Amino acid sequence: MLIAIDTATAYASLALYDGLCLQAMKLAFEWLPKAYADGNDMTAREKMQNAATIAGLGFGNSNTSLCHALAHTGGYVQHTPRAVSGYSLTVFAGVHSFQSTHRRCS
Repeated sequence: MLIAIDTATAYASLALYDGLCLQAMKLAFEWLPKAYADGNDMTAREKMQNAATIAGLGFGNSNTSLCHALAHTGGYVQHTPRAVSGYSLTVFAGVHSFQSTHRRCS
């Protein structure tokens, strides 16, 4: 999910990648609770793998945004997983990123 959000707010992202990220977010919202609740639910796990792959396709072709860059540093400094740092920075970095990408997103 973080990768999809990060790509959607990246300055260099294109509309093609926005579509990939939106699909990844849709899949994650629908299937992550099911995969978390029952780790043996192979359908939910497959859908989450698809979501991760789709988000990665968008992420690998657009550039990272501020949130992703800060998540690596924050995770290293605070000794937390990158995803924890990333989610905690999403709101703050998202506001900054949106200010520079609002024309592309509208």
